Amino acid sequence: MSPTIKGRLSNSFLIGEIFGMLFFGVLIDRLGRRTGVVAATTFLVLGIALAAAAHGKSELGMFWMMIIARGVAGFGAGGEYPVCATSATEAADETTKLRKNRGFLVASTTDFAVDLVGGNRTYSMRKVLTRGGRALSPLAL
Repeated sequence: MSPTIKGRLSNSFLIGEIFGMLFFGVLIDRLGRRTGVVAATTFLVLGIALAAAAHGKSELGMFWMMIIARGVAGFGAGGEYPVCATSATEAADETTKLRKNRGFLVASTTDFAVDLVGGNRTYSMRKVLTRGGRALSPLAL
């Protein structure tokens, strides 16, 4: 595989995502989120299926089919971003109780994630359990 094809293959999903974000952002404004999420998921599944079934009469043909299929899958994946972001933004302030507890939930889960990923790597069982318990608190809501 040439470096050019390798670059196109690796970038096709990203380029598809960019175009998907732009297209589905406009689509959900005009037709609604439900239509947008169904269409985005359809493109994503279609692109993945095409990539899995990629073949050609030559090696180059197979790679071009994979490039196109990954672009289609990226288009669908990119469409998920504006749809989900809009839903999450609208759902973020649904109840007064959630708004009052949001600071605690973010602080406790972020503290646990930061300590787990970076920083001090030596953990006692007590520390893991107490912070792990705090990480589960959003699930109680």
